[in-house]
Amino acid sequence: MGVVILMNNGAGGSTPPTADLRVRQAVIHALDTELIDQRVNGGAGLPTSAMIHPRSRFASPGVEGPGFDPELARSLVEEVKAEGSWDGRVLLTCGVDPASTERALAVEALLENVGFDVEVEGVTSTVQRVIVDQNYELACWGLGVRDDTPYVKLEQNMRGGSASNYMGYASEAFDDALDAMRVARTIEEQREALAAAQEVWNETAPTAVLEAVEVFIATAARVEGLRMSQNFLVSYADARVSS
Repeated sequence: MGVVILMNNGAGGSTPPTADLRVRQAVIHALDTELIDQRVNGGAGLPTSAMIHPRSRFASPGVEGPGFDPELARSLVEEVKAEGSWDGRVLLTCGVDPASTERALAVEALLENVGFDVEVEGVTSTVQRVIVDQNYELACWGLGVRDDTPYVKLEQNMRGGSASNYMGYASEAFDDALDAMRVARTIEEQREALAAAQEVWNETAPTAVLEAVEVFIATAARVEGLRMSQNFLVSYADARVSS
C-alpha cells in the first residue's frame, strides 16, 4: 500500500461524501490500477488494488483486492445521487510533484467516467490537510506497510481508534483480523489473517490501493552505525565512516 487514494471515512466526526460506504465502493471500483500505472510509471510500477501485492511472501493465492468495475461504480454513484443529498462532487487533494500531478489527472478522469464531479486541489503537502486538519475527502497518500512486518503499520493505520488512523475507519471484523496477525506464529497463519483482512477490506472499502512501492536505500560499505526505521527513514545518530 505504498500509493493509495486515502478516503475520509468520517475522521474527527466529519461527514464528507466518502463517509457513505457506497461512495467509497464506487471510488474503488472506478479506478483501473493498470491504467494509472501506465500514466504515472510508464508501466514499470507494481499496480494492485490489494493490501498485499501478489509478489509478497504474505500474499495468499486467489485472494484479490476489489476489481475494476466501472459499471458497478456508476450504478453506486447514481444510487446515491438519486437520494438527493449529494450531487456527485468530490474533492481530490494531491501534491504538486510530477508523479502526483499525473496520478491526480488519471484518477480524476476515471472517477468522472462513472459520474463523479471531481475537483482537484494541488497542495505542497497533504500532511496538513489529512493529519492536522482532517479536512479532506480524497487524498493522494501512502500507508507504507513494510513487507517484513506488515502487522505493525496495519495496526497503526487501520485499527479503530488508533491515533494514526487518519481515515476514521472503524471495523470490528478488521480489528479481529489484526488480532489474529498479532498472535500469528508462522507465515501461513499470517497469510490467513491477512486474507481475512482483505475480505473485510473489499466489503468496507476504507481506501483505494493503487500500487505497491519498492524501497531501495543505498549505503557505502564503510558507513557504519545506520539504523533503519519502520517508516523507511535512516537514523544517522550513531553513523560513522570506517577507515
